[in-house]
Amino acid sequence: MTTAKITLLAGMMLASVFAFADCPDGGRDTSTAERTDYVETTTALKASLPAAPTGWRILDRYVGAITAPNSTCKGSMLVPSYYVTYIWTEQEQRARKAEDDKSKRIASLQLLTPEEQKQVDDLGKQARTLERQAIAAIRTNPDEAAKLRKQEEPFVLQVRQIRQDHVTHVAPQIQAIFAETVPGVTGVSTEVPVSITVHKGSFVPGAKAQKIQIAGAKQATYDGKEMNVILGVDSKGRNIVANITGSRSEAETIASLLASNFITLSAKK
Repeated sequence: MTTAKITLLAGMMLASVFAFADCPDGGRDTSTAERTDYVETTTALKASLPAAPTGWRILDRYVGAITAPNSTCKGSMLVPSYYVTYIWTEQEQRARKAEDDKSKRIASLQLLTPEEQKQVDDLGKQARTLERQAIAAIRTNPDEAAKLRKQEEPFVLQVRQIRQDHVTHVAPQIQAIFAETVPGVTGVSTEVPVSITVHKGSFVPGAKAQKIQIAGAKQATYDGKEMNVILGVDSKGRNIVANITGSRSEAETIASLLASNFITLSAKK
């Protein structure tokens, strides 16, 4: 994806929260006050994002000035938000090594055994001899060339069958490698997407969400895939909510990082 496309995508995300939703009652223009609040609050969110902890890096695809949408659905309010991804570089390296190790083992299994390779080589040699004879005869004796290629066909089919039999034989082993769990890698997130929004009203967790404790946060829940954390309240009484996607330990790492930093957001405003 080009830089221009990434910029456009991020701009659409920040400036058009409503763009992908239907507006059954039609749209409305946003007011100057709404747009000003949107830009100021989103800018504050961006400025409050903590730097990545040691061993992590942060991916922020949005570049350029933050702008507010000029319209929204009737009955809807602009919701200031910002999105980034925290990437655990050290875990990324471990995951890549685990995948490389699996790939090497699979590639080794895909190789023919010495006995199979010898059969393929012998059959291939016979097929190539007949093919060369057919090529030599094609202009002067097409019928002879066709006859030679007919003789060549069984050798080609045998080679194909040997290869197919090998694939069938090793398929269960390859599937087992794909399904292997790697301690410290399998089920551990390398990327933790974070969406932070500021909106009025209480946050209602899902029915399956488990309440957890995050130091500095007003409320936090985790449902096995997503962690929702109320980081605090801004100067206008709106909740600052982070939606964090990832395995629990890694999501908690980022949630704690955010909670310790966003405590000061209301003071900044």
